[in-house]
Amino acid sequence: MRSPAAPITTADNSRLSGRPAHPRSARQRAALDSFDAFVGYVTARLTEDPYLWAATLLDELVPLGFDGSYQTLTRQIRDRGLRPACTACAHVTKRPNAIIEHPPGEETQFDWVELPDAPAGWAFPTKRAYVLVGSLAHSGVWRAVISPSMDLHHLLAAMTVLVGLLGGVTMSWRFDRMSTVLKADASALTPMCAAERLQPLPPTLLPVVVTEERTATRQALIDWRGNLYSVPPELAATRVIVQQRLGATTIDIATISGVVIARHTLAEAGLGFTIRDSRHVTALETIALAAAPLADRTGRRNAFHRAPRPAAPRWC
Repeated sequence: MRSPAAPITTADNSRLSGRPAHPRSARQRAALDSFDAFVGYVTARLTEDPYLWAATLLDELVPLGFDGSYQTLTRQIRDRGLRPACTACAHVTKRPNAIIEHPPGEETQFDWVELPDAPAGWAFPTKRAYVLVGSLAHSGVWRAVISPSMDLHHLLAAMTVLVGLLGGVTMSWRFDRMSTVLKADASALTPMCAAERLQPLPPTLLPVVVTEERTATRQALIDWRGNLYSVPPELAATRVIVQQRLGATTIDIATISGVVIARHTLAEAGLGFTIRDSRHVTALETIALAAAPLADRTGRRNAFHRAPRPAAPRWC
């Protein structure tokens, strides 16, 4: 029996009340219950492919009615133990490991890293952003490029930028599904690039055209790589297609049907510049004035700022 002086613990309270010692909150229980409908699908997909990316699984679940976040999905998979254990990796920490030496200039490894909550200021088509990381196997030097997509055209465009940042091309390229942890200081690693025996960059770039969809603002502007570019005012608040050929200094803006309606010289990415075509400015002002009330166009606004008249004499 318990001594009268002994303190009553949480376990004692739970036995007396019949409730668990650490009950889940109402929000946690609701999250568990709402995920029950997707357990069967997630289990089947992970049994089929134990290495399936959670981001890919999330894309498949959203059309089925899943409204949780990426973090919610990964937590449910982890808490419920839905991903099968990898038998090939089970004894990796116990077996001997060898460090593989890579000669200078032998290999570059490319990895995608997903950013699930991209800043709204980047104006990407979705809330996700992707970072392509390229690292040299010999020296460990790496560089990274941010991209709005992982499709083939964006991959080739990002790779072209990366090999330029790394200073040249190695003999082979490696593409893994592993994510790379970005913790190194790129500026401190710059002198190490000289240790790599890199081949010169090819004289011509890959024939890649990056195509992305944008929605023009009411001021007939679209965002592209941190700068604003004008479109004809009749396309304000509509969807357009932006095209940039790899290595080109201009971008083409086309309608959804593919008709090119504007071409701009690119400003350096991220400067926050606004580049307007003079014809677009004139057309926008004409439409804005035509839509304004007649009194505003005849100078009524200035009447409020006139000097007050002297008081009229009073006649008796």
